[in-house]
Amino acid sequence: MMKRALVGFAAAAIAFVPAVSHAQRAAASASQPLHFAMGAGIAMPMSDFADAVGTGFHLEGLGTKQLSGSPMFLRGELGVALYGDKAYGGGVSGKGNQLGAVMDLGYSFVSTSTIKPYVLGGLGVHRTSLTVDAGPTNGSTTSDNTALGFNAGAGMRFKMGMHVAYVEARYMNQGNWNRANIASFPIAFGVEF
Repeated sequence: MMKRALVGFAAAAIAFVPAVSHAQRAAASASQPLHFAMGAGIAMPMSDFADAVGTGFHLEGLGTKQLSGSPMFLRGELGVALYGDKAYGGGVSGKGNQLGAVMDLGYSFVSTSTIKPYVLGGLGVHRTSLTVDAGPTNGSTTSDNTALGFNAGAGMRFKMGMHVAYVEARYMNQGNWNRANIASFPIAFGVEF
């Protein structure tokens, strides 16, 4: 009789623990809202892309969701980058712009400080546009390319008045275009709201 009671109690506990755990995760997930942020910074072209355009600036909009009970987070990003003129010689120059949509998985390091470091990486789709100006007589031509790319970087969040701000740097590979590698190194400062 005692064995049956213990087995019954153990079975009930085993069935109850996952239900409580699921309820706790659901409550924690509900208490972790989606955070939005806006950022801006410089965008330095790299690899073959640095031969085509000059340094520019970028704007980004972010949505971040902390994974419940974990230091991991998911982040979606929409961004635009405008790159400056690069002289090729002979009166010919080029400039470019990019639109991108990126999905990242990140890890926030545990810290007792008000500065919270993190790393992140993910995949994205990037549309790169390049305009080559051949002078007043030959005019300019624009060509576009859309490609899948990846990124990896690090940053830190910190309190700034009533808000949380962030600073981060990433290597972004925006795919290949006619066997040329399109990549950049953006450094951004932003504020969550």
